[in-house]
Amino acid sequence: MISMTENFTKNQLLTAIYDETDNCSQYKMKQSLLEDKELGAEYRLLKSTVSILENNLLEPKTSTVNNILQYSKQKENSEVVSF
Repeated sequence: MISMTENFTKNQLLTAIYDETDNCSQYKMKQSLLEDKELGAEYRLLKSTVSILENNLLEPKTSTVNNILQYSKQKENSEVVSF
């Protein structure tokens, strides 16, 4: 069997992880991942990293959001519209 492994960049791997590739590219990448152990390891590492990041998204404290909203209301009330 002739190896048709292509070289893929990290950006291309991430694009595949986020399902933003066309069917042809996706097929080529899957074939390359099966044939190239190093590429497969890189893909799994990136996929694991993406998963960790997505599961640990940070959110601001409620008090911070409330302070911003309060400031916005104060700013809105203090502005005088003149014609």
